[in-house]
Amino acid sequence: MQQKESEVEWVQSGPLIFSFTTMGLSALIGYLMFRKEPVRTILSRGAAFIEFALVFFFLGFSNLPLALPAVFGKIFGHPIDSLYVHPIQANGVQVSGTWWVECWLSPSRMVFLWLLLGGMIWAGLNILQRRSRTLNIVAVCSGVLLLGLHFLMQVMSFPF
Repeated sequence: MQQKESEVEWVQSGPLIFSFTTMGLSALIGYLMFRKEPVRTILSRGAAFIEFALVFFFLGFSNLPLALPAVFGKIFGHPIDSLYVHPIQANGVQVSGTWWVECWLSPSRMVFLWLLLGGMIWAGLNILQRRSRTLNIVAVCSGVLLLGLHFLMQVMSFPF
């Protein structure tokens, strides 16, 4: 039995399992970090939570449209792999890409990077105030590593 091109599967099982597993892992990390004395540990461990759990949440959240293409198509009124064309820039360049990359992945990546930078600053302040120094040093180092990986991937994907 073959499927028509106009029919879209409601659920893609592989990306769906990946999305919910990584977002669930993010929630599990949060539970394990804050289960004892949550009010007191938010100040000292909140930055580490942002640095560690945010990565897994971002991976799951960014793949949700791939996991549920028909649901997102119904919500937004067009398929997620449709072509999205940005308005022409002042220099005459016109950028285009799929809706998933241009309208979902790019904005969520920017939110991820700003939260990552905020978590690094918060962890640095915790180090200066001597709150959970080891955990916050590891959080700053992992944030620097993630930012380095991000910028490396940006340079590698730059079209020459």
